[in-house]
Amino acid sequence: MRNQLINSILKKKKRPSIYFFMHNLKANFDKFFDITKSVFSAKLLADNKLQPYRRTPKLSNCEIIALALSAESIGIDSENYFFEKLKAELRQDFTQLIHRCNFNRRRKRLAPFIRELNEQLASRLNEGENVYLVDSIPVPMCQLAREKRSKICKETFESAPDKGYSAVQKSYYYGYKLHLVTSLKGGLNMDLRTKDTCP
Repeated sequence: MRNQLINSILKKKKRPSIYFFMHNLKANFDKFFDITKSVFSAKLLADNKLQPYRRTPKLSNCEIIALALSAESIGIDSENYFFEKLKAELRQDFTQLIHRCNFNRRRKRLAPFIRELNEQLASRLNEGENVYLVDSIPVPMCQLAREKRSKICKETFESAPDKGYSAVQKSYYYGYKLHLVTSLKGGLNMDLRTKDTCP
């Protein structure tokens, strides 16, 4: 009985910040939805679609993007958890909610649009800014011993991972480098590159 009580408390305290911000999710969604429509106004097809569909989906492309950004804005990195919370607490706000797998597939297809939206938002935030903070971190793809056998991301020469050196860890790695650039206003840009290229 005691263990069950402890587990129940731990589950409730697992994501305290998310429990606090979930009530703002619908407001965030509405803002991101308006921003998405504004940024892609010249590309939008009928029913707020960015790509053609044989049948009109329950959620438009703009709504898929807004939902994905809303989850990120409150720190949710698990789609399973996100959709459980939507169904349990915000079902009345998202009456046309689709299956999580369908959402995941469409979000991946819309990745170029999400990237473009992030870049445009960062550009607006950084307008007139002349002070930036830059940092980078290695993103290993596998152990060095498996470098020759690894087939990850080797479809094209330009995007293939490479061997690099981490001055902080004082060791070599095989993979990419994630470059982060942020301004004093909070605009953030991220770029994933090999060691031989710079942002």
